[in-house]
Amino acid sequence: MRSFRRFNGTQRNIVRFPEDFMFQLSAGEFANLKSQIVTSSWGGLCRATPYAFTEQGVAMLSSMHVLRSQAQLRERTAQARAAVAANRKELGYGG
Repeated sequence: MRSFRRFNGTQRNIVRFPEDFMFQLSAGEFANLKSQIVTSSWGGLCRATPYAFTEQGVAMLSSMHVLRSQAQLRERTAQARAAVAANRKELGYGG
């Protein structure tokens, strides 16, 4: 999937990404990122700062086109949080 499609899909489905699933980079973070990965001076995809996704957000991205109802969305959100918590516990990160 092309980057701009993912960005637009995320914008249209913002309710699927709670604060702990996704955040938007600040202008400073974006400038630092661009300097580290040598992107075009105008920012490539768009001039808006991009979104960054947590582990849960990546899991939601993978199922974004499958979930149709609010109940499915709530269930998938809970599953994503539980999976990350179990993974962190297994790896000894706490929480």
